[in-house]
Amino acid sequence: MIVMDQGMSSGLVVEGVSLGYGRTPIIRDLTLPALRPGTLTALIGPNGAGKSTLLRGLAGLGDLTGSVRLDGEDLLRLPRSERARRLGFMPQSLPPPISLSVLESVVGSLRAVPARDTGARAGTARGSAEASPPTAGDPLRRAYATLAEIGIADLANRELSALSGGQRQLAGLAQAVARRPGVLMLDEPTSALDLRHQTVVMREVARLTREHGMVTIVVMHDIALAARHADQVAVLRGGALQAFGTPREAITARLLAEVYDIEARVETCSRGSLQIIVDHAL
Repeated sequence: MIVMDQGMSSGLVVEGVSLGYGRTPIIRDLTLPALRPGTLTALIGPNGAGKSTLLRGLAGLGDLTGSVRLDGEDLLRLPRSERARRLGFMPQSLPPPISLSVLESVVGSLRAVPARDTGARAGTARGSAEASPPTAGDPLRRAYATLAEIGIADLANRELSALSGGQRQLAGLAQAVARRPGVLMLDEPTSALDLRHQTVVMREVARLTREHGMVTIVVMHDIALAARHADQVAVLRGGALQAFGTPREAITARLLAEVYDIEARVETCSRGSLQIIVDHAL
């Protein structure tokens, strides 16, 4: 059951949005139940369902039509630069590492799109960003504070090219959240990570979402991982919403058969988390 609650004045409201490539429609008149601040929503569904397309459209990387309101303000009517201040987006494939330190990369993201409450544009010359606690008036303060908050301050002077996959994702996350966006959107942030780093990244995403009151949307393929960390899941197929609710409400054996064409069991493990046991493909 999908319950629509579009009357709230805070949070993200997505109504009747459509997006395609050329003459091929991908997202068709899609409406999501209102997403509240401080909650994490996992977008799940089979390949080609439109998950990444929807996220990119919301981020302004496509000709999305419809209504997207954040705290009552229609984002689609804002200039892209202003929209970027309110939205943080981390793509599935991060740009190739360049000759910058982790701290410099976060400062660079702030310089490109200043945080709404920094008051000044952050900037640095190559090599001037040092991994030591900045003073109150230092323009690097927010960048360093973000790294410390995520737990990677020790990587501040490390070159991006020298990071492991998990460290690289955490550095990308720092770039996205440093300016304190109202909406944080992550496209498959755990797809190339081992089990430990999947858990670490999603744990940090969930924590930052709660502590900063962000609306967070994460595209995910691992249904069990989504169920463990998301407050709610939105299930897409063919560019349309098939189910929405808490993981226990939305993820059922019937839904998995209808959306993924698999026969599977949804069980609760001894620690209370959902487990998906796939018996066979239909």
